Amino acid sequence: MLALVGLKCSFKSKRYHKKGCMTMLEINEKLADAKFRMEHYQRLCEERNELVLKLDEAHRVYEMLCDQLEKEDRDVAKLNSLSMANLFATLTQRKEERLEKEEEEALAALRAVKKQENEISVLQFQLDALNQKLRELEKAEAEYNELLNLKKSLIDDPAIHSMERELEDITLRQREINEAMDAGDLVLSRLKDAREKLSSAAGWGIYDMVGGGMIATAIKHERISEAQASLQSLESDIRHFNKELNDVKLASASDLEMDSFSVIGDYLFDNLFMDWHVQNQVSRMQDVVDTSIDEVDALLQQLYRQQLANQQAADALKGKIEERLASL
Repeated sequence: MLALVGLKCSFKSKRYHKKGCMTMLEINEKLADAKFRMEHYQRLCEERNELVLKLDEAHRVYEMLCDQLEKEDRDVAKLNSLSMANLFATLTQRKEERLEKEEEEALAALRAVKKQENEISVLQFQLDALNQKLRELEKAEAEYNELLNLKKSLIDDPAIHSMERELEDITLRQREINEAMDAGDLVLSRLKDAREKLSSAAGWGIYDMVGGGMIATAIKHERISEAQASLQSLESDIRHFNKELNDVKLASASDLEMDSFSVIGDYLFDNLFMDWHVQNQVSRMQDVVDTSIDEVDALLQQLYRQQLANQQAADALKGKIEERLASL
């Protein structure tokens, strides 16, 4: 298809509109070039990531070698100074031998440091050169997408339109899944916070029952109140999570039980019966929270699988659209 695109010059591409109308052959050639540069950019990004890791490791080794050099220098300085080590070496007539050995080790450590400095310089030079290449290619993807959109605007192809509508549906569903996952993460975070507070309350409760006194009782009730506050704030979060789950046609999370704790009775009538009552309530709430955490986590796993499947479907559709455009 070599038809001139003069009838389509109303397309709002800043880069290509100014250059005048292109034939489809010219667009395809530019697309091929942009795709080559885009793929080259991606390969260089992978190389850069590997190089950064090597440079980080080189710096770590350098710090270790510098520490070793400092140690060797200290050993030499001790033998050259008025110290017990110097005196002992002199008295045993081994000072020169030990000093020579320490100086050799210090020199070897210095050579290792210098060698590592050179290694770091080489890696840094390579990284700088790679970053320069990446800067030269960083616009390749934008150019490719712009050319692709230009070509799509010039072609009235039912198959492409159908795939684009399907892609829009997938994108919308992906947004709904992301919103559901955000809501679920918030619920899970609050549940875990409540579990931590309940665990602390249970520990202080045991200490309280064996004679921990008023301080143990006060701390226990503080933890219970904190856990209760976390659970009470969950009500609106769970409703929001259920709404988001309904949007993605996933089973709703069950409501948490929000039983109150007998804080006042235990505090005013500090006896074994009431302590056991509160301790049992805390234990029961721990079970409820643990079950709810498992349930929410399972729902999030389902959402993650849907998210992954959606992304794969979107990528496949984009690939098909590109293939279709390339064939026209």
